[in-house]
Amino acid sequence: MLGVKGDREAAMRTGKLVCVLLGGAVVGTMMAPIPLANAEPRVSRAALPVMGACCLPDYSCLVMYHPDCVEAGGRWRGPNTSCDDTNCEPPPCPSDLDGSGVVDWEDLRILIGCIEQGGCRGGSSGDLNGDGSVDDGDIVAFLDVILTGVC
Repeated sequence: MLGVKGDREAAMRTGKLVCVLLGGAVVGTMMAPIPLANAEPRVSRAALPVMGACCLPDYSCLVMYHPDCVEAGGRWRGPNTSCDDTNCEPPPCPSDLDGSGVVDWEDLRILIGCIEQGGCRGGSSGDLNGDGSVDDGDIVAFLDVILTGVC
């Protein structure tokens, strides 16, 4: 649907700038007194910029254009996505063996139990350094997370 923001007849009389709307989005402008009933925008719907949800580095979400999201250091979740349907939470940390949301000494206790038993129970692998086994190397990887705060 082609629409005009403002009074069409007044714009034609005064020669004011008129915005041309296509499907509710501004796609271009034209100067009156062009007969607006015959005006056709020269922008295809495929060329219109599309907004979508952007997960920002602080794990918040804003709806924005893809280039703006990338410039802000975010992860764009695709066209026409909303923040209501987007999970921007950080992925769980493998060192958080008890799933509490905090890597702490309770997780170290669980890791030591995994090493003593030859593996973990309850869905956690315990292989924090990715070498295929649960051993002292995983304690070093765990302590690195504790000391640096980086998972």
